[in-house]
Amino acid sequence: MANDTLLFPQLQKHPHDRALNAIAITVIAVHLTFLLIALLVHSQPDVKVKKPERLIVKTIALTPTLPQKIDSKTTQEAKKANAPAQAVSAEPISAPAPMVEPAPPQSTPKPKSESLQKKETPKPAPTKKAAEKKPAATKKPETKPKATAKKKIEPKKEVPKAQPKKESKPKQPPAAKPKAEPKPEKPKVDPQVEAANAKAAAENQAKRRELIANAQKNIANIKQGDTLNSKQTSALASAAVPGKISALHIEGLSDGANDSLSTQERSYYDELASRLKLLLRLPEYGEVKIKLTLERSGRFVKVSVVSAKSSANRAYIEKTLPSVRYPGFGKNFESQDQYTFGITLSNDL
Repeated sequence: MANDTLLFPQLQKHPHDRALNAIAITVIAVHLTFLLIALLVHSQPDVKVKKPERLIVKTIALTPTLPQKIDSKTTQEAKKANAPAQAVSAEPISAPAPMVEPAPPQSTPKPKSESLQKKETPKPAPTKKAAEKKPAATKKPETKPKATAKKKIEPKKEVPKAQPKKESKPKQPPAAKPKAEPKPEKPKVDPQVEAANAKAAAENQAKRRELIANAQKNIANIKQGDTLNSKQTSALASAAVPGKISALHIEGLSDGANDSLSTQERSYYDELASRLKLLLRLPEYGEVKIKLTLERSGRFVKVSVVSAKSSANRAYIEKTLPSVRYPGFGKNFESQDQYTFGITLSNDL
C-alpha cells in the first residue's frame, strides 16, 4: 500500500512512463485478490478435527534427557492440555529389590517409544475463531498400560555417597599458665635478737610454771581448810544438842522459907516457872542461878546472874530474859510494886 501511494505522484510527474504504471496496477490487483480470498476463508464454518489419541508408554529413565525447545504456540497449548498425563508418565516405577546379587549395570538401548515421541511433528495452529467456537474437550480417564514382564530391568547399584569430611576444628592455643607469684622473702634476723627472744621466752615459761605451782599449793590449802571445817561441823552436829531445861526451881518455893504466901501467889510462881521452861533452851550443860526482878504489871526490870558454870549459858540468859513477856501480879503481892524472884536453872543430864 505504501508503494501505491507513492505511484500516484509519479504518474503526475512522468506521464510518458507507461511500463511502470502497468506494473503498479498488477501489484495492486494481486493484493486485492489475496484479501478477498482471506475474507472468504474466514467466513466458511470451521470443520472439527478430531485429535488422534496418543499412546502413553511408561519407561524408566536411566539417564536424564533434556526437553526439546519448541517455540510454536500449538505445542505449548498441547503441553497445557496434557499436563496431568505427563506428570504421571514422569514418575519412576520403583522396582522391588531382587534377592539375587545384582549384576554390573549394562547399557540398555532406548525404547522406540521415545524416538517416536521425538519424531512427532507439531500440528498446524488453529485460527482464533475456531479456538473460540470449539467446546471444552472432556478429559477421558487415562488407561494405564499393562506392565510388560518380559525383560527384567536390573536396578542400578546405588553407589554410596562419600561422606563429607568433618571439618577439623581449629586447635585452640594452649592456655597460658598462671605465673607463680614470687614468695615473700623472709626478713633476715640478727642472731643477737634471736638469742634475746629465746631468753625472754625461757623466763616467761619459768614464771608461768612458778605461778601454776603457787596456785596449786593454794588450792591444796583451801581444800585442807575445807576438810577441817567440815570435820568440825560434823563433830558439833554429831554431839548431842542440849534439850529444854529439865529442872527449874524458885528459891522461895524450894526452901519453904516463905510459908506466908497465899494459894494465888503460889499459883503465880508455878505459872512463871512453866513459862520459863517452855521459852528457855540453854546452849550448854550446867546450872545457872539468877535473880529476876519484875514490876506489878509484869514488866521486866532487871536480871542478875548469881552463878553459872558456862559462859555461853550466862550470855544466853542475859540476852533472852529481857525480851520475854511475863504475867502481871494482879492481886498478888499487894503491898509491893516490884518483886525479886530467885530462880535456879539446870540443864544437867
